[in-house]
Amino acid sequence: MKDSKPHFELSRVFDDGLRESPEIVPVIAMPWATHMDRRGFLGAGIAAASVLPLIEATSHAFQAAPTANSLQAPVPAEKAHASSVEVLVNTVDGTRFITASRDNTIKVWELSGGRLLTILAGHSADVKALALTRDGQQLASGSQDASVKLWSLSSGSLTATLANHTDTVNALAFTPDGRILASASKDNSVKLWDVPAGRLLTNLLGHTAEVHTLAKSSDGKMLASGSADRSVKVWSLPEGRLIATLRGASGGVTSLDFTPDGSLLVAASGTERAIRLWSMMDGRLVSTLQGHSGGVKALLVLQDGRLLASASLDRSVNLWSLPEGKLLISLTGHGGAVTSLAPDPSGKRLASASEDRTIRIWSLPEGKPLATLALNQAAQCLALSTDSKTLACGDREGAVALWDLERPGFRMYLSDVNVKKSPEKLLKAHLERVNSLSVAPNGMTLISTSDDHTVKAWSLPDGRLLTTLRGHTQNVNVAAFLPDGKTIASGSDDASVRLWQASPSVVPAAQGKQRGKAPVNKGDAAWRSLSVLQAHARNIRALAVSPDGRRLASASDDGTARLWSLPDGKLLATLAEHKGSVRALVFTPDGSVLVSGAADRSVKFWSVPEGRLLATREGHAAEVSALAMASGGEMLISGSQDGTVRMWSLPEGRLRGTIESASGSINALATAPGGLVLASISSDPAIKVWLQETGRLLAVLEGHGRDVTTLTLTPDGKTLASGSQDNLIKLWSLPEGRLLATLTGHTAAVRALAITPDSNLLISASTDGMILLWNLKELGFRSFLFDAAANPSDTKGMTYNVYDQILGRTVTFTLPCGSPIPPGATCICNCVPGTYRIPPPPRSRGTSSPGGTYCTCNKICTCVPVRY
Repeated sequence: MKDSKPHFELSRVFDDGLRESPEIVPVIAMPWATHMDRRGFLGAGIAAASVLPLIEATSHAFQAAPTANSLQAPVPAEKAHASSVEVLVNTVDGTRFITASRDNTIKVWELSGGRLLTILAGHSADVKALALTRDGQQLASGSQDASVKLWSLSSGSLTATLANHTDTVNALAFTPDGRILASASKDNSVKLWDVPAGRLLTNLLGHTAEVHTLAKSSDGKMLASGSADRSVKVWSLPEGRLIATLRGASGGVTSLDFTPDGSLLVAASGTERAIRLWSMMDGRLVSTLQGHSGGVKALLVLQDGRLLASASLDRSVNLWSLPEGKLLISLTGHGGAVTSLAPDPSGKRLASASEDRTIRIWSLPEGKPLATLALNQAAQCLALSTDSKTLACGDREGAVALWDLERPGFRMYLSDVNVKKSPEKLLKAHLERVNSLSVAPNGMTLISTSDDHTVKAWSLPDGRLLTTLRGHTQNVNVAAFLPDGKTIASGSDDASVRLWQASPSVVPAAQGKQRGKAPVNKGDAAWRSLSVLQAHARNIRALAVSPDGRRLASASDDGTARLWSLPDGKLLATLAEHKGSVRALVFTPDGSVLVSGAADRSVKFWSVPEGRLLATREGHAAEVSALAMASGGEMLISGSQDGTVRMWSLPEGRLRGTIESASGSINALATAPGGLVLASISSDPAIKVWLQETGRLLAVLEGHGRDVTTLTLTPDGKTLASGSQDNLIKLWSLPEGRLLATLTGHTAAVRALAITPDSNLLISASTDGMILLWNLKELGFRSFLFDAAANPSDTKGMTYNVYDQILGRTVTFTLPCGSPIPPGATCICNCVPGTYRIPPPPRSRGTSSPGGTYCTCNKICTCVPVRY
């Protein structure tokens, strides 16, 4: 079993291609939230993990459930798996649940008592897909190790290993008789296997990108495959003949389902709002279902083909009538993206899971809310028992919870006593997800925003918390410095923009002017709220500050952008010509024009400060999600969920060219002075590097195992940092796209990145509230940003061991007050200003260490290694 301590290591690639460390330390990731449907398969992301030994379990203790009507799950005392639970299915006889995890194992559990029956171990990487034969006797598993394994459920033994794929197996499906198994892979192929013989029957080739998902018809005569190449292919079974190629999606196809009679196929993309309904008689597009305002993450055909349920990033579940495709009702109430659906075998209920850490139970077909189940972590996968009495959900921390649906309430956690819950806690900067990072122009202050409703300011490079700015009542999505470096603008889901200002005593001097002197933090009183700008009707999506610092622009889901004067916060203009949520803003370098991109697929140019509409440019086929200036301000770059990047000349906004991406939506753009455009594509973990002037593809940067969520460039444009849902940060040289380093240490998806103006520090933030500092000159971990208020009080008295690969030793990172400061560390106590320094550690064994220096404050101190 892996060491539970949080290790922060660097996998570094040298010019000769040899790695300093042959392995990347596996970490717990936040994988794609997925769903297990009635066919028993799904697709997900990738990560590395180790093999656990086969263990036959005997008896296990469970944490007692609360009262029967409680809808809040207690914190799990023990876990089912050592890492994220990716797949969860119930057996045909309704007596067992099967779980698969990123810890490389599959576990079989007794439903009634929750007892662990069997551990199926044999994969050497994450288990991503499961499928059961109709008789429930055989189980197939697919893994990141590129293999498919067949297991006998009655004996718990491995019967065959099917090895012909060359990359992650994303989805599996058995034919009704159980004699043929289909597998879909990241290697662009679908394969058919002879199950009794354990051999490959045929390769179904034709997709040009990763195959995400599979669906089979109830009679077993058709198989559909959905791919990142934006197509669906339909194959005949058992011969594997291509029947039809269905095109029209603007993103990679991630969800498929047949109606029970096989006459219709429904398809959706996780980046596209539309659902497509295809006739299997002639391959004709019957209908395009429009009703969601965000990408569709899951589909389920229900009630004998009369009903379709769809889950979306727009926080809703829609119910549609089939075959006409009429929207019946939109089920709202979730506070975050809905990522998973589970059908009730009785057909009377539907379960939906959301990133808001809740599961909601709905009656069918009327959509009445029956119960809300509150979780400790967002559910990764769901399944309902065949008797419809029990709901099981697995989360990213390895816990599997059972809920009683007859009297909705928590029942128990499935527990493997061999999986120990780590007593150590990671140090957090925020209580909830970190949404954005911004560095002051002088590089000495960082601001972070979070779902915990706060904005925090930090001193760089020592990482000391300067202040916590409170006032927003909902998630704070974005914040930005004004050019003066002491004024901050923040935007929130509470529809307000706030301006904050620091007194000179808490603004760190430019690096080098006060070398060795830590700026003094006189407390929150030294920071003041300048004004609250309230004019928007919905949440704030983006902020932009003009280069001269005299204007602020805000974008909202209310369909408007607004121009404000600074620093007084006076409303100058309301820009209300868009017909949908405004997603992105950018000023031209001279500040005379503001450009906005919106869900209505348009790019608009506005005069500043009048707010007069100068031009509207259309051409994107989906919402405009990202904007960036390029070529010294002579060109605007726009990215869209249609997967294209468009280049517009300034100031007239003439279209100069269009870059057609392979698949997926453009989530982020980064520009470099040398003439490069970099785009991150949500349905493709690769990053593409383009020449700005011509749109020529220069490099495809591959290495992340899941969606790339954020990009940032060093000021000279020579190094790109990328963060991903695989918890990793990668550094790339430009323009050749060579991988420089992989930084591991985050325990959840990397949400935001920032680089200081001197290119010395990289700051990264993740969805679990952690912010880490990295030394870019020496390519190593530097320190946490740590706020005692964001960490439970029981962290006092614990130690946090961090392996520093640069120093080649483990450093005790956080200490309770009164503990000796370790030799060679710099300790900063956030309650008492000042820095404690002691001599370096002894160079030889047997030499006594310096002593006598202690932390004297009454709060936890943060210690970082000293560089020699």
